[in-house]
Amino acid sequence: MAGHTSWEKVPLFDPGPEIEPTKRPKSVEQPVWSENKADLIARYLRYFVFITRHGTYIDAFAGPQTIRSDRAWTAQLVLESEPKWLRHFHLFELAPSKVTRLNDLATQHADRNVHVYPGNSNRVLPQTLPADSIRAREATFCLLDQRTFECEWALCEHIARLRPGPTKPEQFYFLANFWMSRALAAISTEETERKIAAWLGDDDWQLLRSQRPAERRALFVDKFRDLLGYRFVEAWPIFQRPRGQGATMYWMIHASDHPEAPHLMARAYRRAIEPPEPLDQLDFELGDLTIDTCTAAED
Repeated sequence: MAGHTSWEKVPLFDPGPEIEPTKRPKSVEQPVWSENKADLIARYLRYFVFITRHGTYIDAFAGPQTIRSDRAWTAQLVLESEPKWLRHFHLFELAPSKVTRLNDLATQHADRNVHVYPGNSNRVLPQTLPADSIRAREATFCLLDQRTFECEWALCEHIARLRPGPTKPEQFYFLANFWMSRALAAISTEETERKIAAWLGDDDWQLLRSQRPAERRALFVDKFRDLLGYRFVEAWPIFQRPRGQGATMYWMIHASDHPEAPHLMARAYRRAIEPPEPLDQLDFELGDLTIDTCTAAED
């Protein structure tokens, strides 16, 4: 990216040696569209947890996107996913009506370790889950399905510190694309300027107004890779309509330290809207994979 930006600073983590994924992602055959982004996350977690047999799921904006919709949302799909090997669920939500929906969901899954936290996740999550509060070998995933500028960059930094050791929690960060230029043009008060500066992590937000969508996408991919030290960072398009039609509504930025993660995400992206594979098929196709959730592979 051309020009100097203030986020070019010392990374939070030593990224370590370069590692190549053990399997290259295949080409995209069935693009995901906006109504199926929850299916994408749930499908990916199903694959990953099938290998690890455990895990913690964190959702910083956990309520349903539309409160009146009967369509299952991500937290619901993840809780209902089989096999039920995810152990712990931390669900954060600001809107009281959505907190009610989450509490109802937790009641429906009283046999699981589900915690619902009302309030602004930028403040509540670091207080509830301090740095190093999750044990090193616990596979950990955090969904950041924000509405444009909700997720402050400091929250992404904190999530990267939730677990001790070199392997950080995975992050699924949704970056708005289709309406981003309009949202940037609407910033006109000190309050909105402070909000976007907190979202970006510095005061150079004016630069975004002159950037093309591809440059904004690359900016955030670089931030996860260069500042937070994630080894594998990829931006996946979420389209407006089925079969890759219409505008790109979001970029789902997936950040992981695991060499198998890009392969699993590519598979989840291709099959997000297909019926779930039977467990015996997953055992045949994924049973030989191993993922060390504590130490990043060195070769």
